[in-house]
Amino acid sequence: MKAGFLATAVTAAGVALTAQQAPPSSNTAQARAQHIRVMEGVLMQAVREGAKELGHRMQAVDPNLVLLTGSARARGFVLDGYGVFFDVEIPGVQQSVAWSMRTLQRDRDLDRAFRSLHAYVRALQDQQAKAQLEQDLKRIQLLAPLTAQAQQAEAPTGGVQAASVAEAAPADPNEEYTRAVKDALVDAMLDYSGPMNLQPDEWLTIAARDSEGPVVPGQLYEAMTIVLRVKGSDLAAYVSKQISRDDARKRVEVREF
Repeated sequence: MKAGFLATAVTAAGVALTAQQAPPSSNTAQARAQHIRVMEGVLMQAVREGAKELGHRMQAVDPNLVLLTGSARARGFVLDGYGVFFDVEIPGVQQSVAWSMRTLQRDRDLDRAFRSLHAYVRALQDQQAKAQLEQDLKRIQLLAPLTAQAQQAEAPTGGVQAASVAEAAPADPNEEYTRAVKDALVDAMLDYSGPMNLQPDEWLTIAARDSEGPVVPGQLYEAMTIVLRVKGSDLAAYVSKQISRDDARKRVEVREF
């Protein structure tokens, strides 16, 4: 069971400086440090945007649902000879949300099966077989009752709405959340890293991980680490429109542990 989410988005750029190269001035270092602080806020907002995307879908099922366990945090560092590294803490998805969505998925599959069976029985011309199957369906429903959504779906006025609500909910919120946050972090790398003035051979690295850990001590907990990094030369090529956004996204290295 994946109860945790660990993501790392790293953007670093580094070149070995020769002895003849002068160290950066204090003004340059201060400016870069300031831009790194700004980027920290951008990355935290990217995590929130990823969560918001999933939240919109979840609210179609339950408007009062609390999706995440905490808040995002980010810290950036300059790594001499390598580039810039960000450690991003990602709040996890509430376990109750994950369990609710898995239950909804099972109910949704069961509802579809019941609707198909009811449609088949209603279309039968053999009245004796039809009566027997109707009795069989009633016995099955006593063992596995239709959910409220399924009952609404059978009604002519409620079917479309109930089905659309069920379809809106993702079967695995952790997986959807991981994808949404990863996409948002990549977008932030491409769109907001320019002021940090990464050199062509430097890397931009962003590291993100679950900020909460297991909810219950001793709980089975599987954490994922995602590492994203892109080279300064690729960022420069994108900014100067030498490559498309799709090409730039493909050049972002993604590793999952």
